Amino acid sequence: MLPSDAGPIAAPPPSVRARELALAALAYLAATLAFLRPIWRLGASRITPDPGDPLFVLYLLKWGVRQARLGFPSFWNAPFFYPLRGVTALSDHLLGPDLVATAWTALGGSVVGAYNLLLAASFALCGWSTFYVLRKSGARTLPALFGGAVFAFSPFRWDQLSHLQILLAGLVPLILWSWDRLLAAPSRRRASGFLVLYAIHLSGGTYLAYMIHAPLAVLLANRLAMPGEGGRGTLVTRRRALAVLLPTAALCALLSAAVFRPYWEIARALHLARTANEARVFGASMVSLVTPSQQNLYAGLFPRALRRSENTLFAGFLATGLAAWALTGLLRRHRTRPLVALSPVKRRILAGLLVVALAGYLLGEYATWSVTPLFRSLALPVHGHTKAAVLFAAGLAAWAVLRRRWGGNWPLAGREIDPWERGLLLSGLACLLLAHPLVYTALMGVVPGLAGMRVPARFYPFVSLPIAHLAARGLAELLELLERWEPFRGPGAARRRAALGLLLAGGLLLDLAPRALPWIPIAQGAELPPVYAWIAGQPDVRALVELPFGGDVSEIAVLYRGTRHWKPLVNGYSGYEPETHRALREHCFPVPDRRALELLRGWRVTHVLVHLPALDRHWERRALREWEAEGHAVTVYDEGGDRVYRLLPSDPPGAGAAGLR
Repeated sequence: MLPSDAGPIAAPPPSVRARELALAALAYLAATLAFLRPIWRLGASRITPDPGDPLFVLYLLKWGVRQARLGFPSFWNAPFFYPLRGVTALSDHLLGPDLVATAWTALGGSVVGAYNLLLAASFALCGWSTFYVLRKSGARTLPALFGGAVFAFSPFRWDQLSHLQILLAGLVPLILWSWDRLLAAPSRRRASGFLVLYAIHLSGGTYLAYMIHAPLAVLLANRLAMPGEGGRGTLVTRRRALAVLLPTAALCALLSAAVFRPYWEIARALHLARTANEARVFGASMVSLVTPSQQNLYAGLFPRALRRSENTLFAGFLATGLAAWALTGLLRRHRTRPLVALSPVKRRILAGLLVVALAGYLLGEYATWSVTPLFRSLALPVHGHTKAAVLFAAGLAAWAVLRRRWGGNWPLAGREIDPWERGLLLSGLACLLLAHPLVYTALMGVVPGLAGMRVPARFYPFVSLPIAHLAARGLAELLELLERWEPFRGPGAARRRAALGLLLAGGLLLDLAPRALPWIPIAQGAELPPVYAWIAGQPDVRALVELPFGGDVSEIAVLYRGTRHWKPLVNGYSGYEPETHRALREHCFPVPDRRALELLRGWRVTHVLVHLPALDRHWERRALREWEAEGHAVTVYDEGGDRVYRLLPSDPPGAGAAGLR
């Protein structure tokens, strides 16, 4: 069983044997390998599920490995979007995974192999760490195994298979647990453990490194709200506690500043910020909570018209059912009646305020869906979230305040719930609200850094963990009921319980299992076209632009092929495209016009690489011939459909007659 609801102070954490932890790790690893089959055979040369974002992550890993071997002389200045500097901070930095990849390649492995090692480890570690935390918080072995699988293999994670940085959430359960333990009983040992986990987590990427501060803040507020030992008495008045917590907070602030300062600097330099419309496109809604991943076996049961990008927030049938049952029981047990009887008028006022809050939420849902193709096809008006957020927040806040004042108590006896469980559930609720554009857009201009995140729905990992906790609680309660049933008592009961456990495990794995994944071959080293080896050997190639200049996911392949030479590239790809490069791209199709040439020369770009097969239309080939005839550049390489030009310092007389194309 999970901790009882008997009182505000949790029982001492149970001990968990090393053998049990090892067997759990093997179980999650076996499930991971089965789902990612045949990663053990193809993992050194292929990636899944597509050559888009996974290839970009692979590029970032290769850059990190190169920098690690050189001593990180210019880590934040990845050689794309030349001549801009600090462009590594336009995407997730992956500093920690870079070190893992460096160690792997030092042992003779490939960077592709390191990528797949990190991919597989992310699933196994998520399951194991959740299992550990559930066991330490009082769950029995089977419910803990169940909860670990719910967190590790949730449909959201299969939907994020292209984003390794979002999958690297294996330390999240341990960080939140160690933080709560530190707040409950501050000590240098606990602070050291938390800081190590926190630092490793910060090094994994940007989204989860930033977003984890929301549940950490909720856990802190939860402990501060507790009276006596473990609450204000520990965190505010005791000097010994402050002597541990204040230095810990200062070190966390320094670590965060070191990681996020490059992001702040480039955002300020390029005036970067996400828009409310982007938050609506990539924000969650209640429909998201029942949207399975397209990788799930039952994905076809869900209407395609209701699918939205990065909104696969379904926890699975078994997990959702058990979590809902456990949550309903928890709320029912701790619901309180008003100490002071409410008059009919007051009851109607409170009901009206709930209706106002619900109306605000539904208006926010409409604003979220109004930007989708389904609603645009209906030609319905588009509304923002401002009015909706005001109605939702005002209605809910007024209801809570008046219910407390008129009734003499809160609607829930929250102090009777185990502090860790209460804090975890509250953090999940807070992150679920932050995943909604209704709340997210209202806070974008208030909370530092929030406007830099494009996908609010990525708060979901911090919702998925409480769901896993509730699912484990629900299973524990179900097993407790079954143990009272006659068939599960007496001779042979142990075998029947074991059979039930296997049946539940099989059902859960089938519920969460993905379809067979595609594995895409990736060219490496000498397998890349020979022009890139030639460029690598040319010291006079200072910077180049590769044409066609796509400005979309096609640029990812350009960046990856550039790892053969690591020369600065005008091309680039990230969550942002700088205005200067967007303008340049418009004047580089199919070849650079006069304005583009002036800009490239001003940037000290020396060469242009053109892929002739990509210019497959007659007028594109004719434009290239005319450009060559105008004498803007001289050909220095021509082989296998690839042609490299060296730009001349200036146009010859009459070359600019064609003007801007």
